[in-house]
Amino acid sequence: MRKEMYRHAFDVVISRAVFKLQQFLSMGTFFLSPGGIMIAMKGPNIKGEELKDAATTSEKTGLACVGWHDVKLPIIGNLRKIMIYKKL
Repeated sequence: MRKEMYRHAFDVVISRAVFKLQQFLSMGTFFLSPGGIMIAMKGPNIKGEELKDAATTSEKTGLACVGWHDVKLPIIGNLRKIMIYKKL
């Protein structure tokens, strides 16, 4: 449930591999303040189709992908991709 008191209330919104990227962008933008960033952890081999859908969603919601980082998780050593979007 989206409560109006949370609309544009946060400078950072983070997801840890819970949603498809386009779903996260679509839902998270409600909470994100202007100029805020969204950070999504994805698997190391995010599919082209998911990236394409995310690009369409980010354009519609006023977000821009400003970067991504490949990281290795401590202890277990699994790889992840951290995607970063900024609200324009």
